[in-house]
Amino acid sequence: ETPSSGKPPPKRRCFQPSTDNSSRDEPPLMDSETEVDIVPPQKCDVGTQWPDAVDHNNCSHKSKKDAQTDHTPSLSACNLDDKMSKFYTGLAIDSFWKLLYTIMAFLPLAKVSKLAVHDQLLLVLLRLCLGLMFTDLSIRFGISRTTACDIFTMWRPVLANFMRDKVIAWLPRDTLKRIRPQSFIEHYPTATCIMCNV
Repeated sequence: ETPSSGKPPPKRRCFQPSTDNSSRDEPPLMDSETEVDIVPPQKCDVGTQWPDAVDHNNCSHKSKKDAQTDHTPSLSACNLDDKMSKFYTGLAIDSFWKLLYTIMAFLPLAKVSKLAVHDQLLLVLLRLCLGLMFTDLSIRFGISRTTACDIFTMWRPVLANFMRDKVIAWLPRDTLKRIRPQSFIEHYPTATCIMCNV
């Protein structure tokens, strides 16, 4: 093109000659006393730089699925002893497992979770007993914060219904008025239930 057209002249590339002097049609001559490694010739543009294979070992490692989270929880119900179970959940370890097996019948068919059912219950009880934040729970159980929140949201009504229907004895109000202690009549006249963590 001419300079008056406003376009730059075409780029020209200069190729470096190959360092291999042998002809491709002729087999290489081998001296019986000399060991020679035959390396295929490398041809590249003047501006091209070859990456050092030592610096780039990406191909040697298989990519991991879900590299964002580690699905091995640092805290699991399987690893709790009685003392730790009471600390984390307020329940003895035997009571924890009995509660889990009893409440399994009340669980809705939920989507598959990456967290085992026993660890889901542990997560919910940690939130209820210790007031741990969802970010903390997600780190402890190796899941995302959203998953921790979804697990809690799914379990909360299940636990509430189970406790109301099967565990807590709700007495009629007239019975409560009859048996209520004098101190409660003065200070808590409408109290219907006392919850304590022993």
